[in-house]
Amino acid sequence: MKRAAIRAAQLIVALLILIPGRAPAEEDSHCADCHIANPDLPSHSHVVDWQSSIHGRREVGCESCHGGNATTFRKFLAHRGMIAPNHPDSPLHPTNVARTCGSCHGAILSAYTSSPHWELLKSGVDTPPTCTSCHGSLALQRLGSGGLKVACVSCHGEAGAWPSAEYTSWGQTALSDLRETEKLLKSTKKRVKRMKQSALRHEMEALRLSAGTNFTMAVEAGHSMDTEGMSQWLETARRELDSLVALLERH
Repeated sequence: MKRAAIRAAQLIVALLILIPGRAPAEEDSHCADCHIANPDLPSHSHVVDWQSSIHGRREVGCESCHGGNATTFRKFLAHRGMIAPNHPDSPLHPTNVARTCGSCHGAILSAYTSSPHWELLKSGVDTPPTCTSCHGSLALQRLGSGGLKVACVSCHGEAGAWPSAEYTSWGQTALSDLRETEKLLKSTKKRVKRMKQSALRHEMEALRLSAGTNFTMAVEAGHSMDTEGMSQWLETARRELDSLVALLERH
C-alpha cells in the first residue's frame, strides 16, 4: 500500500513536469497596469497610445522594446536594467532602434540595411532616418500618403538637409500602388475560398500566393529605397492578381 502511494505521488510529479505551464516570460505584462493607474507619470499618454496601436492589439509588451521586468509590480525590479532612450546604449536610441524593431521585423531590417538611409545612420548624422522617422514610435497608425509626405519633406523638402522633390513624389506614388495591390489581395481571399471546384480553387490559391509573395518583396524593396525593384515586384503581383480576377469573373 505504501509503495503504491509512493508510485502515485511520483506519477503526479511527472505529470506536473510534463504538462506545459506558463513560463515566467509569458506571464501578463504589468507595465501598462502601473503606468495607466498613474496618470501623472510622463509615460502615461505613451501607454494609452500603445493600447490602441498594432503592437498593443497584438500584445507586444513594453519590455519587448524598453527592456525591464514586466512580471513584477515592484518599481525597482520592473525598471532594473532599463536605459533612457537618449543614451547611446538604449535599444530605443536612434542608432539602435532599427535593430530593436528588426528583432521582430527581420526581413524589413535586412532591406533597410541596404538602403541609403542606413548609410546615413552609420555616418553619424544627428537625426538619422530610421523606423520611427516614418512609422512613429508605436506604429500607431498605418502610414498614409499625407503622413509619408510629411516624413519625406522633413528631410527632402526645400528646407531639409537633402532637398529632392522627386523622392517625395516617388514615395507617395509607390505607397498608393502598394495600398491598391494590398486591397486587391484582401478582396480576392474570400472569393477564392468560396470556389467549389477543387482544381480551379488550387490554381487560384497558387496565383494569389505568388502575388502575395511578390507584394511582400515589393514592400521590402521599398524599405531599401530600390525604386526599380519595387516597381518590378509590384508589376508582377498586379499581373498575377489581374489573372486571378479574370478567372474569378469567368467562374
